[in-house]
Parts: sequence; structure tokens; C-alpha cells
Amino acid sequence: MSGHHHSISADVLLGCADGMKMYRRQSVEITHVVSCLVAVVTEYRGEVFFSSWHTTEEIVEVYSYSINNNSSKMLFSFPQRAEAPSYLSVSAQYIAATVMDNNSIKLYHRLSASVTTRQLSGLKVIYNILFLLDGCLLVTGHDYVKHTINKYSIVSEEEEPVLILSCDRVPLVCGVAVDDRGLIYLSGLRNKKIYILNNEGFYIVIKSVEQFF
Repeated sequence: MSGHHHSISADVLLGCADGMKMYRRQSVEITHVVSCLVAVVTEYRGEVFFSSWHTTEEIVEVYSYSINNNSSKMLFSFPQRAEAPSYLSVSAQYIAATVMDNNSIKLYHRLSASVTTRQLSGLKVIYNILFLLDGCLLVTGHDYVKHTINKYSIVSEEEEPVLILSCDRVPLVCGVAVDDRGLIYLSGLRNKKIYILNNEGFYIVIKSVEQFF
């Protein structure tokens, strides 16, 4: 379902249909860390988070996970009937999770532990979310006409996210990432291309995946 590089241990975290796993680069082995259904994993400055969707109970649960203690703690949950994983992104202030039933996001305030539901203007369907270095939220999706990538400013959990930039010059995207320079990388789902976006102007440089191997 998802993969993420752990910034401290350099191991690779894997979110799979049967739970969260860890690919240890030194020993070249995969360890089953957490057993759950439909896990999506992410990491923020050494902190690990994952979401689990319970098909029978129709509920999504979001957890924090301690690699040192091998223990997890549920932070918040919400109902979801759609048979799709809930994607996560984390910043210093928030945890955002996608709600596939109505294409909204749950916004969890990490200090107050409050949870609010927020709609994103300009999008009818949400695919992926990613907090950028400036604290803004990057969202990929479409508006029933074209695929688009929007950037939103999160003013507070009480206010709707403000759309500040939009780009519709890319096809269907299956993954997003950002590096320490602020460059945004998007992987095309069907065209074997990686799109590199400048965070300021969303200028697109297209590279074929084959150039990286």
C-alpha cells in the first residue's frame, strides 16, 4: 500500500494489506512489525504513523508507533465504508488522513488531539496528500474533468484549507514525495514517468523512469 524511508534508522517502512513491515537494509530482511488490515505507513522526523482499516467494523484507526519500544498507540479513528486505504501525511502540527467516503480529510491537531473534517476546494476526488516543508498540504486528485495537483494553506483546524496553487498539467499520479530542497516528485501511474515540480511555480520537468536505473 505504501512505503517510506525511516530518517533515523535508514530502514524502509512498508504498509501492506496484512500490516506494517520493516525492511532492514543491513540484514536484508523484512520484519513483520504490526499485524492489521490495509496498513498505510508514513514517517515524520523519526516518528512513525500508520492507518488501519477494519473491513467488518468499517472504521479507520490512525496510530503512532515506537520502533524502540515496539509499541503502538491509537490517536484517532473515524468511520469509512469505502473499500480503500486512508492515506496519511504528518507535519509538526497536524496529521492529515483521507476520508474516501466523501473525499474529505480528517485533520488531527497533535497538541490538542482535536479532530476536524475538512473539504478541499477544487477537487472532487482525492488520491494522495503530502505536507510540504512550508507546512502547506499538497493534494493530488481530479475534479471530474482533469487530474490536478493543489496546494493548500492550513490556517487552523477551525478554518477550511485555502487553495493557493493549482497545477493540471500532469496525468494520473500514484505517489508523491518531497526532498529537503522543496522539490516535489510525482510518479505517473501509467506512463512510467517521474514529474519534478518546483514548489514555488509548479514548473514541471519530466523524466522517464528508465533514466534512473
